[in-house]
Order: sequence, then C-alpha cells, then structure tokens
Amino acid sequence: MMNGIRYALLSAVTVAGFGFVDGFLDHVTNAFVGLYTFVSGQEADRVERAFRVLPPTLLVGDFFYEAMGILEFAGAVIAAYYAYRFLRAVVTQRSGAVRLTATRPIAARS
Repeated sequence: MMNGIRYALLSAVTVAGFGFVDGFLDHVTNAFVGLYTFVSGQEADRVERAFRVLPPTLLVGDFFYEAMGILEFAGAVIAAYYAYRFLRAVVTQRSGAVRLTATRPIAARS
C-alpha cells in the first residue's frame, strides 16, 4: 500500500512540475497569448511579460520549442489519468473489495 501511495505521490509531483508548470503555464499560455496578440494587434512584449512563469530562454517563441511544451502538457494529462487509475487500483486491492467482471453465460461456453 505504501509503495503505491509513494509512487502516486511521485507521479503527482512530476506531473505537476513538468506538465502543469512548464507545459501548461509556460507553453500553452504563451501560445494563447501569442494568438491573442496576433488577433487583437496589441504589443506582444507587454502581454507576454504578464503571463511568463519561468525565466525566458533564447528559444521562446520558436515553433518547435513551444510545440514540445504543449505536447509535454498533453503527455502529463495522460500520465495523470493513469496515475489516478493506478492509485485507485491500489486502494481497491488494499481494501479487499471484489471487482465483478463480465463473463460469458455458462450455456454459451464450450
């Protein structure tokens, strides 16, 4: 039980750190801000400084760099889903609950 909870905690920290902070707050919001400034015609530097979470690098604004950050967020969402399923299975196993599975009727078996 404790190993499962430790694994889920490590997964949560990893997903929150890389997926949410770097992927979502840094890249996804930057993509939306870039789209907003393009559509509205505002000055990009002023709006970009308001939403930047991490210190800017030389690659900020590069398509490949921003696309990898958005994919990082997508991967983190998938990882969070499977970590949740894993933790739920560990808790279910620990509590001794029985999972019912669908089987074929006895008459249909050969």
